[in-house]
Amino acid sequence: MRSLFLLLAVGLAYALLRGWPETWHAILRIFLAGSVLVAGLCFFHKQSLASVPASTPRRERGFLDLLTITAAIAGIECLLLAFLATGPANAKKIAEKLDETLHPESYRIQTTSNESSRSGSRVLISGNSLPEHHRTRSITEGKEAFQSNKPEVYLWPKGPKDTALLLKQTPYLRLFTLARYQNGTWNALALPPKTHQAQNGIVTLSSADNLGEIIRASVYHLPNLGSQGLAISPPKLLSITQESIRQTGPATFRLPPLAEDQKSYRYEITSSPRHLWMLPPEIELTIDETGLDPAYLELPQDPGIEEALRDITRNLNGGVRERLAGIKQSLSENQHYSLTPSNPDRIDPLTNFLMGSREGSCDHFSTAAALLARAAGIPSRVAYGWRGGKHFSTKNLFVFRGREAHAWTEIHLANFGWVTFETTPPGQSQGSISQAGINEQPPDSEDLIFDEEGDDELFARFKPYFLGATGVILLGFCILLILRQPKTTEISSHPSASFLPQSPSYLEFFRRACEGVKHPMPAGRTLRKHVETLRATADAPPFLEELLDYHYSVTYSGQKRAKLVEKKLITQLKEWERVSRSPQK
Repeated sequence: MRSLFLLLAVGLAYALLRGWPETWHAILRIFLAGSVLVAGLCFFHKQSLASVPASTPRRERGFLDLLTITAAIAGIECLLLAFLATGPANAKKIAEKLDETLHPESYRIQTTSNESSRSGSRVLISGNSLPEHHRTRSITEGKEAFQSNKPEVYLWPKGPKDTALLLKQTPYLRLFTLARYQNGTWNALALPPKTHQAQNGIVTLSSADNLGEIIRASVYHLPNLGSQGLAISPPKLLSITQESIRQTGPATFRLPPLAEDQKSYRYEITSSPRHLWMLPPEIELTIDETGLDPAYLELPQDPGIEEALRDITRNLNGGVRERLAGIKQSLSENQHYSLTPSNPDRIDPLTNFLMGSREGSCDHFSTAAALLARAAGIPSRVAYGWRGGKHFSTKNLFVFRGREAHAWTEIHLANFGWVTFETTPPGQSQGSISQAGINEQPPDSEDLIFDEEGDDELFARFKPYFLGATGVILLGFCILLILRQPKTTEISSHPSASFLPQSPSYLEFFRRACEGVKHPMPAGRTLRKHVETLRATADAPPFLEELLDYHYSVTYSGQKRAKLVEKKLITQLKEWERVSRSPQK
């Protein structure tokens, strides 16, 4: 029974530590888990006092003893809580530091020019490793790509509706877009820069129509490429809390320089992202090139690439939706996702992707999809940023690392504007959304302050007072324990008397009766020896032989104690003592 209770306690404690029930706070669950384990262990070790000799304490148990035991149990639970709260995070930091030491190249942020970034044998996949001025981007030429593990962007949805919308459609964070493709390189569309000024601290870029859902969120990130920080938001950006922003290209906005005392950007945005798969199927998709730059329909000047693109799209029939579905199907069936595409002959990376090894990363898929859409008569461009991220539900926070850096295709449709057209195969580690564990904490970052005043901020606010009060209480408790003199109860003058098992009650009455008749039983003398001594006197009672036989049968022969026999002996001993003390005697 005790073993079953212990197993149940361990199982319940495990369930509590694993996050059940989810609605309870982690501190409460950890405290209850420790209490359940202590209760299970106490019950497991509980045994009958009749079968186990008990030591007699030198003093009675007092209030401070119980308080000390309670404080010890609470201290153990606090240590367990501290270990569970800080251990995983510190272990993760140590693992990341070790990984950074062993693989320093995956944590190195490249900010070199386009030519130098293409000359190496490996290329870093990271949102912050984009070429300077954000004007060009080359797709990899068979180089091995590796992924950075550094957190780069933090996104806080404003409410449950915003969070649900992001989880439903997979979060995309757009940094900039490029429109002209030649010789394996995307270039920005040349537009005259334009500065947008704020009204009441908010820069309004566009108004949302009734076809898009609005996402409101806060964004935190370090500057991109030194001091030239670009605004980051889900497409399409509607407003941002800045005094001003400067538009340097289509969907590309430069933030003002940071103040001297600031190390990072923090602003609020509203956006209205649109994805092709979310558009109502009953609505017919059409193309409207009115006011649209012709560059969005340009094909590469390389005759071989242009011919390959037209061969793939030649058999695409139907409306816009059907042609786009055909492009996505063709890429999913004939091309394969790889961060290490083989290109032994060093041919054009797009030609290699379409007709050579047919392997590539999101750069290749987005480039091919954009150019195939143009070959099918649909305006397109490529966008760069992040996709997926890791969602920390306890903080309502999305964290995007370098490994989530992503490139995707955007197409222009009448009545909808620019719409995300994703063709990179799903389920890849690059850009896949993941859910953090119930007790997993987001990675640390400088100046990282959460929107909502949760338990962490409340604790941080009252932490000095809490620590001060706890220190005073512990100091006073320790002083009280030191000054307090324990009161001992004298049981016997023999130094080892308090460590011997407690004598049966009939034996105690025998000792008391012996003292009453002036024949005390010395410490350490056996019952048989003392009975022989009494027999030599005139005061020996007639029941001594019965007492001796019963005591040795119970003590050494395994006979069970008989309450009636012991009661009879105690009565006889009392009567012997009374008669011995009477004046007639």
